Amino acid sequence: MQVKEEIAIIGAGIAGLSAAYELDKLIQAANLPYKICLYESKAEIGGNIKTTYLEDTLVELGPEAFITQNNKILDLIEELGLSSDLISMNPNHRRTFIYHQGKLKPLPDGFRLFAPTNFTSFYSSSLFSFKAKLRVLADLFLTPVPAEIDQSVADYVKRRFGQEVYDKVAEPMISSIYGGNVNKLSANFVLKLFRHQELKHGSVVRGLWKTAKSGIKESGPRYGLFMTLKYGLSSLCKALVKNLPTNSIQCNKSVNQITPCQNGYTIEFTDNSKVAVAGIICATPAYATSTMIKSWNPQLANKLNQIEYSSVIMINLIFDKLSIGRDITGFGYVVPSLEEKFLKACSFSSCKFPDRTASDKIWLRAFICGDIAKANLHKSEQDLLAQAQNELSEILDLKANPISGNVIKYPDSMPQYQVGHSKLIESINNDLNNYPNIKLCGNAYNGVGIPDCVANGTQSSQELIKVLNTAKLKC
Repeated sequence: MQVKEEIAIIGAGIAGLSAAYELDKLIQAANLPYKICLYESKAEIGGNIKTTYLEDTLVELGPEAFITQNNKILDLIEELGLSSDLISMNPNHRRTFIYHQGKLKPLPDGFRLFAPTNFTSFYSSSLFSFKAKLRVLADLFLTPVPAEIDQSVADYVKRRFGQEVYDKVAEPMISSIYGGNVNKLSANFVLKLFRHQELKHGSVVRGLWKTAKSGIKESGPRYGLFMTLKYGLSSLCKALVKNLPTNSIQCNKSVNQITPCQNGYTIEFTDNSKVAVAGIICATPAYATSTMIKSWNPQLANKLNQIEYSSVIMINLIFDKLSIGRDITGFGYVVPSLEEKFLKACSFSSCKFPDRTASDKIWLRAFICGDIAKANLHKSEQDLLAQAQNELSEILDLKANPISGNVIKYPDSMPQYQVGHSKLIESINNDLNNYPNIKLCGNAYNGVGIPDCVANGTQSSQELIKVLNTAKLKC
């Protein structure tokens, strides 16, 4: 089959869309002969980013915000003309609760994920025992673990801050972010900031003290760095599509396998059609990419399959404000595994984004994560709504049924950055050096957030164009 002057992107989630957008810019800027084609197996683009309405409330069916620590995401939003749509989280009530022994207890001010930086607030908190408060001080004196040694997140936090801080804060916070088992996650990858502070300053807390900005009073995640878009995060995906060449996206087009051919690759689709292309960017889950390439590169396919995934079930619920008996002036709560609850976390989204909900309504987003989610994927929406409502009724003192709700299941959607992940990615990249005109991007490799996927997709496009220009491939 003759190779076309075409570059294929497989997968139209945010990573694939960002890759396609960057490719098109590079092609036009240098007046290159390539055209791009984006293939998506589902009927819609955007991957897990989906926005809809429930009872006149704009709700997200996937991520509800993104962190702005990386300016690349803000640069992209500005390029797309969406800067005026940026919305920050509510500056008031920026606190997180921990469910503990039947009560919601506020996480003390000054916590950076699991590390206390405001010791006045920490030592006055009823969440921790006196023993736990003393144990945290060990972080100031413990010798750092060498950079080349990876540990599980669980082992790392227990060593530096003790079992109780791990059980009550680190485990539920990190597990709710990554949707998996904290005993398996890589500290070197997941906790890069904390490892950096430990290695540079000899102590996580000491390092955070030196780098913290004064005047910040919030607990848990750094809510001040999170933003979203006025019309939902789907508007970012739609803007990217709008800026791509006409007819460059084909939905309901599933790839069966990819095989090398002279000067490129042949893509075989499940409808038995084929296309030969000069280069490919795979923006699919690692296990899907593994299946596509296993016929000709079983070694790389095996490495990709080593990236495990967990499942998440998300439940959106709209209530009348008067039907909630507990004070929920905060951004949500997380549940330690020791509490043995059905839900791992609940976001008080109407408090985060008050302009999206009528003043007499409450919008909650509840999450079932990891093994519990996997075990409940088979259940009906009605059963999941009922089970979630029963637990929320107990915790939030609900007086009435929700006005509306929906359930979104995401099986095998959350990559697990397990111990040794960085070395695994390095090994995968070394293998890919032998196949320079195929690139991989997505949340499996360098980060789970939207900015990570945007940066990953953008970089993949830049690298691929550089390879194609250098090789000067001709049909």
